[in-house]
Amino acid sequence: MLSALDKHLGFQYTHTIRRTIASFYLEMAGNSRSQGKRPETAKHLVSCLRNGGWQLPGSRRTMTGLAAYALIGSWYKVFSRAKQTNPG
Repeated sequence: MLSALDKHLGFQYTHTIRRTIASFYLEMAGNSRSQGKRPETAKHLVSCLRNGGWQLPGSRRTMTGLAAYALIGSWYKVFSRAKQTNPG
């Protein structure tokens, strides 16, 4: 729908519309993560990145965590705790 709006507006607001789309995909990735759905998390995260999500302010750490979860699943918690307790 937002892509159709962008086309209708003559692609003058592409950056703003893509940023909005990316933020929606990031939110959906977070929701999928909380439901324990790794494939959906990965799919939404990739869609977020394809729409310029890496440029969203303050979202890189969240995306990195979602990517780690999508790649290594439940082991992500083990690794993140180990990093926090490891002094070196």
